[in-house]
Amino acid sequence: MNTDNSNPVYEALIAFLNRPELAGKSLLLGYSGGLDSQVLLHALAALKAQGKINTNIRAIHINHGLSDNADAWQSFTKEQCATFKIPYQAVRVDLTLQQGGGIEEKARNARYQTFAQHCEQNAVIVTAHHLDDQAETVLLALKRGAGVLGLSAMQMLRDLPGVGLIGRPLLDISRIQLTQYAEHRGLSWVEDESNQDTKFDRNFLRQRVLPLISARWQNFATSVSKSAQIQQQTQQLLEEVAQTDLQMSLADQPIVLDAFLQLSHNRQLNALRYRFKQLQIRMPEQKQLLQALTQIETAAADKNPQIKCSSAVLRRYQGRLFITPDYQDIQNWSKTVSLSENGIAETGTGETGALQFELPDGLGSLTLEAVGIIPKQIGQGDCQYIAVPADAKITLACRHDNPVCKPEDRAHSRSLKKVLQERGIPPWLRTRQIYLYVDNKFAALAGHFVCQDFTLATDIAHNKRIIKLTTNLIQK
Repeated sequence: MNTDNSNPVYEALIAFLNRPELAGKSLLLGYSGGLDSQVLLHALAALKAQGKINTNIRAIHINHGLSDNADAWQSFTKEQCATFKIPYQAVRVDLTLQQGGGIEEKARNARYQTFAQHCEQNAVIVTAHHLDDQAETVLLALKRGAGVLGLSAMQMLRDLPGVGLIGRPLLDISRIQLTQYAEHRGLSWVEDESNQDTKFDRNFLRQRVLPLISARWQNFATSVSKSAQIQQQTQQLLEEVAQTDLQMSLADQPIVLDAFLQLSHNRQLNALRYRFKQLQIRMPEQKQLLQALTQIETAAADKNPQIKCSSAVLRRYQGRLFITPDYQDIQNWSKTVSLSENGIAETGTGETGALQFELPDGLGSLTLEAVGIIPKQIGQGDCQYIAVPADAKITLACRHDNPVCKPEDRAHSRSLKKVLQERGIPPWLRTRQIYLYVDNKFAALAGHFVCQDFTLATDIAHNKRIIKLTTNLIQK
């Protein structure tokens, strides 16, 4: 494959790969087999074959299963990668398992999830988004009434939390230039019939609106891209202001209300937008946020208001503002197991079977495991050891009836409600804890403490079975 470095596609790729932050990284190419990704695949393979780049390249094809031709497209992409000597992987996804408001959003979420699962640690995900895609994205953001963040559209290189580093090296290349590249080299590609369906907003812009605008203003897409870049710079400045207003607080820390409420409404909204972005929670409408802030500011001092905003909840507690997802009600979740009947009895070898539970609403997981020997040292972390009768029944639950208890680190007994308050667990998380009962008696709070009647003290643990409780709780 011959290359011409004066070609804008090659120039764009070489400039992108010469970025200092990409030194030593490999590429994971999101490859659909359409025109755009076919050009990106061919151009990368050509540059590598000619020694213009030495980057390791892999391609991943995501089969959404939405078209009758999906399997044929998968076969085509596999053949093309074999021709260009690019390592290839295909992944089939089920969009019915995805969150999102429409099929386009579900498909995008599925792609990002697949990228995150299959991208190596020292790799960057590259996609074939181009100049015309950028113009469409800005216009769709305008339709939604988006602010600076939405109008900044796609960045050429972005670290997407939970996914990884995403690069769009062709973002300054037009669709016409990509078509010229492909036709000049005799490339073939797949045509997704759904791209002609104008019931999808992006297709409507692509098929009906942008051709009309471009006929009048030839450089419209380039001008829109420049505006998006200015919005990206503005967004960066706004985030720097937000960091100052939030006193550089981290995403997992609440907002101190005394200082926050002294800010103007505009700065409050800006700080909240930044916090929502940190938490990866969809930003509510501005009107909703303003109403929520008013309720939080005016509520009586002894109240803890909780206001739902879209998919989030704003909560005031102890002079601080918390932003959380809109949790499912899991108070009624419980599981009961018998040590002698559920596969966690000792094997006599010091090793045992373990019983793992996936907790509701993405709360994490919990494992119960019988151990034959009392550990000499009990380290800090997510493991707890509980001494229980050999034939005990253990119940895990997300609610309690406020029993009196004596945690291992306390000298006196107190009600569980008071203990939870002392440990700073806010009210909405108290029904997202895992309370452990042994024969219906409260024994431990997973990840926090064991009650003294169930500790490894010699007189308590004698002739008892030792259960190792391991928790991996995710509190969003």
